[in-house]
Amino acid sequence: AATLLLLAHRETCRPVEISTGRARVVIISDPQVGKVDHRGGTPELLARIAWFRNQLDKIMADQPCSEAVVLDAGDLIEGYENTKGQLHSNDLSLPSMLRVSRAILTDIIGTVAARHATTRVATVPSNHAAWRSGSGYLGTPADDFGIDCHRAVSEVFAHADQSVQWVWPDTYDQSVALNVAGARVGVT
Repeated sequence: AATLLLLAHRETCRPVEISTGRARVVIISDPQVGKVDHRGGTPELLARIAWFRNQLDKIMADQPCSEAVVLDAGDLIEGYENTKGQLHSNDLSLPSMLRVSRAILTDIIGTVAARHATTRVATVPSNHAAWRSGSGYLGTPADDFGIDCHRAVSEVFAHADQSVQWVWPDTYDQSVALNVAGARVGVT
């Protein structure tokens, strides 16, 4: 139910072409979905994200840009095996963390894409979202639950025929770089 509160009703539409020569960069970093700490748990996180999304939408309406880039710098989920205490400091199961994370990404990216003719999304692996056994990493850096959430969301946008493009790190890379309005922008 908390996930549904985050998702805003918005009609699918193609944004109007705007030629401002400016680009907007939106950074998502460390939501750690499922974590409970001094700021609360999942309900408080969803409230902060809804506030952020609403503020972002107002700014995008008042200050149009030609293109947008959404950068996810990692730690989309809290995970369970980064430290020993994580098992007792979460309010969501791993499947619930993934479900809520996908809803958050869909909502933020959809809000951004509705206001820009061109929207790109880039993500990288991280320690909290890594596939692990205890403190040890399994697989490659690309075997990351955050990246997997982005892959699922990218498929939703592709099936909805929305013009959002994803930039993926190579299998063994932990960073990506892309050109944004003539500047090279990297995230790791």
